[in-house]
Amino acid sequence: NVRYSGVGDAANWTEDTNDASSSKWIEAGYKDGGKFVGMCNLSSDVLLIKDNRRVYRLSGEFPDWQIAEVSRNIECGGRRSFCSIADNVLIFGGTALQAVQTTQDYGDMKTQNMATLVARELAKLPKDALVRYLPALMQVWPIGTGGKALVFDTTLNAWFKRQFNTDILDVLSIGENVLVVRKGGIAKL
Repeated sequence: NVRYSGVGDAANWTEDTNDASSSKWIEAGYKDGGKFVGMCNLSSDVLLIKDNRRVYRLSGEFPDWQIAEVSRNIECGGRRSFCSIADNVLIFGGTALQAVQTTQDYGDMKTQNMATLVARELAKLPKDALVRYLPALMQVWPIGTGGKALVFDTTLNAWFKRQFNTDILDVLSIGENVLVVRKGGIAKL
C-alpha cells in the first residue's frame, strides 16, 4: 500500500472515510507478492518500483487517482539503484539500465534498455549499486566498488568508465559543481 498523510498535516496518518482531507492509501499490485523498493517521480506521475520486477504508475490525485502496471520485467537492484532524469526514470538491475519514459500515445509509458552494449561491465557492479544523475555534467553514474564508476553521458548517448583512487560513497551536483564523496573526504570534480 502507498499511504498519503492528511492534507496539510504530515503527522496525520489516521484514515477517515467521511473526511476527504484525512490520510488515504492506495494499493499497488494486489497479491503480486512483491515489496516496494522505492518511488520516483516521472512527469506528473509516480513510479512505484517493486522487488518482483514489477513497476506501477500512480497518476492523478485522490479521489481520481489510478494505478496501472507499467512492466513485469524490470529488475531493480535496490533502494538506491534508480534515478529520475527529466522525462525518464533509469532503473539499474543486473546487466541492464532500463529507461522508463512517457510517450505521446495516450499517456502510455515505454521501457528501453540503455546498456545492452555494456552489459558485462554492469554485471561487475554490486547488485544494489548507487545510481546518481549529475545535471551539471548531463551524466548518470552507476557506482561500483574500488573507486570504479560507469558513466552514461546523456548528451552523447555513450558509456565511459572512471577510476578513482578510493571507494566512492556518493556523488552529487550542486549548481555547476560535482562533489565526489569518498572515504575520508569530499572532492570537487
